[in-house]
Amino acid sequence: MRLHFVLLWLAVVTFALRAEASATIQSAPDAADLLLFGADKDGEFTKRALRTDGAKNEEKGGFPGISKFTGLFSKTRGSPLKLEPMDPRKFFNELRLGEAGLKLDDNPAVLEWLKYVDMHWAKHKSNKFIDGDVYLMLLQSSRSEVDVAKLFQSLKRGPGIAKLGEDLQQTQFRSWIIKEMHPDSIPGLLRLRNGIPTNDPRTEIVDKYAMAFFWRMSARDKNKESTIAKLDAVLKANRNSVG
Repeated sequence: MRLHFVLLWLAVVTFALRAEASATIQSAPDAADLLLFGADKDGEFTKRALRTDGAKNEEKGGFPGISKFTGLFSKTRGSPLKLEPMDPRKFFNELRLGEAGLKLDDNPAVLEWLKYVDMHWAKHKSNKFIDGDVYLMLLQSSRSEVDVAKLFQSLKRGPGIAKLGEDLQQTQFRSWIIKEMHPDSIPGLLRLRNGIPTNDPRTEIVDKYAMAFFWRMSARDKNKESTIAKLDAVLKANRNSVG
């Protein structure tokens, strides 16, 4: 029964990812093809993602709660529209977001830039500036996979920008898969050292990455049932470690 449930779950996720792909402009990476590495742009992203493996993943202190983005959205709402058209990379530098040690949590400038990127893509989506560029720029400035993961999870709860948050989270998952990060390593990365708490945004990150990881594995594993069984075991272990 448990195996049948997971099989159905994986099928639903696969269908959702493919449906999202059909709704996205052809040249842009999306949730369905994030795990495929064929295009030249994807090849460059792969190389750059591997070079960021030295990012500071372990920070001092605990993992704070998800950012209070509701207030920040109300403060920045509409302001990107007042700007003259500008390459997102240039705007990133104008806001001084390229400085080392960038603070992502509750940073209005970061949110301002992401809203501008979302607006820019609505008009000029192309393979010249993709989701992977956003992820790598933020990672290289913050030097923290944890903080980037936290930011993307927060965006998914933001009004008008949830789709961007979902796409960027899948991009980060793609980088983790390139680096061969097994789902078992993600709780430690997110500083979940005493079990996985209920009603914690990190729990969703852990589970969704496990699904993305094993969905990728199922694409090249002839034994689909074995892959599903491994996913089931990881999800069950996560549930058993709930704090």
